[in-house]
Amino acid sequence: MAGAIQHVACKAGGISYQVIGGGRPLGICGSGLVDACAALLQAGFIEPSGRFISNTKRLSTETRVSLCRIGGQPAFTFDGNSAITQEDIRKAQLAKSAIRTCIEILLQEAEIEPASVGSLILGGAFGSFIDPKSAEAIGLVPKFENASKSALGNTALAGAIAFLRSGSTIRKLEALRRTSTYVNLATHPDFERLFTDYMEFG
Repeated sequence: MAGAIQHVACKAGGISYQVIGGGRPLGICGSGLVDACAALLQAGFIEPSGRFISNTKRLSTETRVSLCRIGGQPAFTFDGNSAITQEDIRKAQLAKSAIRTCIEILLQEAEIEPASVGSLILGGAFGSFIDPKSAEAIGLVPKFENASKSALGNTALAGAIAFLRSGSTIRKLEALRRTSTYVNLATHPDFERLFTDYMEFG
């Protein structure tokens, strides 16, 4: 969407960002929010707990002015026109923890160690634009140290098209279904504990 912040980075002079279509930011998209959390964490604006820092004395004067309050809560403003509030950070943490918890449970059920994973593939429109480094920095995904990282776009649509067009694809999927194990993540005994553990960034 034009006007949305799609990429955020921590630079020597503070926080930099890119806007879809250029111009002033009007909001932030999902991949931009992942980047923003990672950049704000790296720059020291937020703590691993997700809270905005209360003592800003160690920040430079140039970066300190980006901190403000909106609706009574701490926030970081990009240019006075668009900002990320404490509530935005909390919502990002909830989503991040849910995704990470699911990954950890699946790894656990399959008895796979992160170090043995050779490839990390991010799918979907959301996954296509996420910076894997930012995803790892905030703990959205484990640190797959030995894995190559790539994005494949709308894999659900591509898979549906392949299924309809190719008989061999149907046979492969049938074979995969027969060897797959269903894991009910919502009722898994470790879900709540892991969800709490992975609320923090990092």
